[in-house]
Amino acid sequence: MDWNELPSVVLQDIYKFLPIRDRLNASSICNNWRASVFQIPFHDTLHLIIGNYESDSSKYHFLSSNFAHKVSHLSLTFDAVNPNCMDLVCDTLTNCERNSALRTLQIRCTEESLAKGIFNASSIPAQLKQTYFVKKIVQPVIAVVRSRNLLETFSFPWIEELIQQQLQVIETLANSRLKNYTVRSLFLATMRTTELFKQSPTEWNHSKIVLSHIPVIAKLVTRFYRLQVLSIDHEVLTDSLLATLSTGGQSSGLIRLNLVAVQGNPYVSNAGWTAFVINNPNCKVRLTVMGGRALVEQGSNLCFASTPLTHFRALYCQRIRMTMLNSLILWNENRLEHLELVNENHDWMENIIQSANEVGNDFIDPLIFAAWRVKSLHTIKIGYLYCGQDIIGIARLAEGRLIRFEIPKSQILYRNMDNLCSEVSKALGKPWAPVDDQLERFPRSRSQVLNNKMSSSYQAVIFDENLS
Repeated sequence: MDWNELPSVVLQDIYKFLPIRDRLNASSICNNWRASVFQIPFHDTLHLIIGNYESDSSKYHFLSSNFAHKVSHLSLTFDAVNPNCMDLVCDTLTNCERNSALRTLQIRCTEESLAKGIFNASSIPAQLKQTYFVKKIVQPVIAVVRSRNLLETFSFPWIEELIQQQLQVIETLANSRLKNYTVRSLFLATMRTTELFKQSPTEWNHSKIVLSHIPVIAKLVTRFYRLQVLSIDHEVLTDSLLATLSTGGQSSGLIRLNLVAVQGNPYVSNAGWTAFVINNPNCKVRLTVMGGRALVEQGSNLCFASTPLTHFRALYCQRIRMTMLNSLILWNENRLEHLELVNENHDWMENIIQSANEVGNDFIDPLIFAAWRVKSLHTIKIGYLYCGQDIIGIARLAEGRLIRFEIPKSQILYRNMDNLCSEVSKALGKPWAPVDDQLERFPRSRSQVLNNKMSSSYQAVIFDENLS
């Protein structure tokens, strides 16, 4: 018997002892060996990034048809502007309907499609594109949710124009008797397009559509009795929703709550967070504020003394109030782990001067204050034009506690970069250097700035999801 005539049963037994790379190499020997290699699971995870459809369509179809019905974890990141990409997502989800082993389903839009604007990228009427999105993405997702699987992690990009249709997805998930007890991680944060950063702050009004759906969202969330990780928009929070999360059927309470904010929220109070903490004592809150004036207005209600905040990001916010940041740091001096402040090519000192003009000089730079006061802090990321002498001060005050201390090289105001690296490395007790970025200290085109803001915000949301 020739080697290329070995029975498939024998080949499958051999493949079980081989690592994935060796299986792939063996599959290139002949058709018989290639046919057998796909009879046993390669991996329990399939992550398809469906962007360049024209050149990679055959690869996408092959992976979709061979693995979507087998894997335990399926992640689909696709170009939501390209109808062909949505067609392939639809086919993949259809294949997934017969996958009883599915435990994770993540649906995401590519950064490129968010940068273009999902429903504003071409001359085709937005209503037609929304209808096509519902047909090719929303409805197939509902079909997968209804199928016989035991989903534990579910992520779906919320799009404001389709909130009514997307609520049907969550309602279908919540109405499943099995998934009431299996879903542990639920990610429902809105994926922001560049349209958010084009608007002026006065245009960010609390959406009446969102408010009308808060009771529905609260009711649905309480049906997941073993929910541990939840990601939602801060603007849908109210004291009643926090109370619902606190007194729902969750057996041991939430362990992580990811919040994304683009504006202030007057419907949350310290009392609501106090009730939340009592019933979710081990929960860590991650708050990402992006693209707005949410830290400027006194009644922004983004964070309170009772908010169990461990991660805070302010991305491209205008005129951050130093007193608000210092209060946030003081409230969370025993639990804050991650502090990230980014607004490229904006001078941090302008925020300091503005705060001094408003409240006097009775305050300290929040970054320096956090390095000195917060003993649990392990990450500081700075994306402002920042004085090198203060960078050295932060490193010394942190006393070697910082695991990650990042600032782009282009944002550092210091003459001798080698001396800076030496001083910071000495203070941290390990080698340190600024991030080698491609930015320059002069204005870029408006589209480049907007895309970079959107990308940073997108990456922050994805980072929190991937920790589940």
